[in-house]
Amino acid sequence: MMQDYQSNCPVRQKPPGRFTNEPDRTGERIRKRKKKQTQRRMVLCGAIAALAVIIVGIILLAKGCSGGTDALAGTWEFDGTTTYSFDGSGSGTMELPSISYDFTYTIDGNNDKYDWSKNSLRPLAVDKKFDFFNPKVGLNWNITSNHRVYASFSVAQKEPTRNNYTDGDPDSYPKAEKLLDYEAGYTFANQWLTAGANFYYMDYTDQLVLTGALNDIGEALTENVPDSYRMGIEIMLGIKPCKWFQWDINATWSKNRIQDFVESLPGYHYNDDGSSTSLPTIQIKHKDTHIAFSPDFLLNNRFSFNYKGFEAALQSQFVSKQYMTNAEVEELTLDKYFVSNLNLAYSFRPKKVLKEVTIGFTVYNLFNEKYENNGWASSDYTDTLENRGNYAGYAAQAGTNVMGHVSFRF
Repeated sequence: MMQDYQSNCPVRQKPPGRFTNEPDRTGERIRKRKKKQTQRRMVLCGAIAALAVIIVGIILLAKGCSGGTDALAGTWEFDGTTTYSFDGSGSGTMELPSISYDFTYTIDGNNDKYDWSKNSLRPLAVDKKFDFFNPKVGLNWNITSNHRVYASFSVAQKEPTRNNYTDGDPDSYPKAEKLLDYEAGYTFANQWLTAGANFYYMDYTDQLVLTGALNDIGEALTENVPDSYRMGIEIMLGIKPCKWFQWDINATWSKNRIQDFVESLPGYHYNDDGSSTSLPTIQIKHKDTHIAFSPDFLLNNRFSFNYKGFEAALQSQFVSKQYMTNAEVEELTLDKYFVSNLNLAYSFRPKKVLKEVTIGFTVYNLFNEKYENNGWASSDYTDTLENRGNYAGYAAQAGTNVMGHVSFRF
């Protein structure tokens, strides 16, 4: 016999506002987490902004309390034994090893660096206006989804910097440089390979090139050269055969030349008492010389490995020989060098506050290469041009050294 049956167990009703299924609960948790992250970011941004305001306020207050000072305020050392101290208000002290002298001074007009030929501060009253029109036109053709060719022509003009004015010839101002740039190239790309070649010809008028000399605080000096060019080919290759490895390599072959370079060679006669007398500067004309600090060949290579937060990258660079002056003197060159750096790191994601933390270290100059990548050079003559003197200083780079690093992402 069939009978109706009714359970005595009470039926549990879901309270209002609760979720009816698991996806709803997951969505609500995600929304709450995003809300907390947004709140933390707002608090962090507010703290950074407040700190910036405080720092700016302190700087402005310090300037306001310090009173007005002139451009000479501070301590200046000359010839290793003489020191001048200026208080910024018209009083100063000259200190020698055994005695010191107090003096007062005034500044007349806009002056900058010292002109030893005139035994006075060099006037700096530049009021130059530059009007440039720098057009650029290019063509791009995607032959297929993997193959692309392009070509472009552009004009670039640039005014001299302040240092070009203050460090140049006091009797003539530097000129703005002008560049006509012609480029054409080809690229290929698919899921695991990228490759390309770029051809360029850069035609300069009045290019500001390095001379090899330094100013009184060790900054490199430049000068205008009427006609010069840089031409070459850049080749790029990237291979990624799997998710955890990538190989990138690029190389540049170039020809960097000054077409008609005039070298100014100062001369000296050394007297019996140890003093020297300046002789007339001789102008020497050169044809098609190398531009200073412009190697003919550059190569960069990088192997990188990434696996579950671990990263290892070996980066290497080869630089060919460089001339340190535009007169192409073999004695004044930087030797070619090959140097490698190794970077090891691990990244992980904390559950709270931070999005990501990366810790690691980099081994610079892994194979302890002894090389120089910079320097200075100059030349002069004594009595006759046959007695030419070439002088150089080199910036030797550090051997193998290690630097640790930690980075945070919020």
